[in-house]
Amino acid sequence: MEKSNGLKIIDLQMRDYLKILEECIKMGRPCLCQNLHDDLPQTLNSILLKSLKKSSDSPSSFVLQIADREIPYNPSFRFYLSTRLSNPRYKPEIYSKVNLINFAIKEQGLEEQLLGIVVRKEKPELENAKDNCIVTIANKHKEKEFLEEEFLRLLSKTQGSLLENLQVFQALDLSKQSQKDIDETLKLNEDLEMKIDLTREHYRLVAQRAAILFFVLQDLTSIDSMYQFSLESYIQLFSLSIEKSSKSLKIQERIEKLNDYHTYAVYKYGCRVIR
Repeated sequence: MEKSNGLKIIDLQMRDYLKILEECIKMGRPCLCQNLHDDLPQTLNSILLKSLKKSSDSPSSFVLQIADREIPYNPSFRFYLSTRLSNPRYKPEIYSKVNLINFAIKEQGLEEQLLGIVVRKEKPELENAKDNCIVTIANKHKEKEFLEEEFLRLLSKTQGSLLENLQVFQALDLSKQSQKDIDETLKLNEDLEMKIDLTREHYRLVAQRAAILFFVLQDLTSIDSMYQFSLESYIQLFSLSIEKSSKSLKIQERIEKLNDYHTYAVYKYGCRVIR
């Protein structure tokens, strides 16, 4: 998103990172400081605190002091920080200076993602029906809100007695009928979504096992940082396991075969990377 705005990427190990940062502050460009460790250098404090003061040259503009230098501040400047640490332990004062967003993969979120993949491959019509239900429900809720807003807008513009305004009564009748149709459609789709979810749950054990195995692979980084496994390559392996594992018309037997195949595939994949 910020790439089109001239995003600059710096690293605290770079010799000229302060020079690049100062240029971003002057020009109003976004800047990403990556690969942070547990501690942040003091030089970044004034930026994180946004310690601005009025410029002596122009009372309407501001400057930001970094170390012993005063940098003209452009309000368009944006500063981002990122770390590869899986569980960073920053001091409380750092949390008070930044908005923290955790992009780490969580087991529950990965499980839902893998569930969608396995159901789409095993029962594509089921997953497509769920997608359609979600879209329909969202659209009907929007329609409902729009009708309510339109009726309130009409009421706010009405002058004189409401009891004598035929247009308001016609709009109210139309709104009631539309609301009724929308509620019926919502009820049908919500019931259908519940039935679909019950069928999808049969494959929950596959998604749970696959999610656990991914985090087992991730834990190998605690042994040595060279053991890196990307989510993208893992999902490819999972999809391959679904395609290659033995088929069965019996759902329980199919799940067992899929779990056995994928568990062994992960074992072979992990051993290959470690070697």
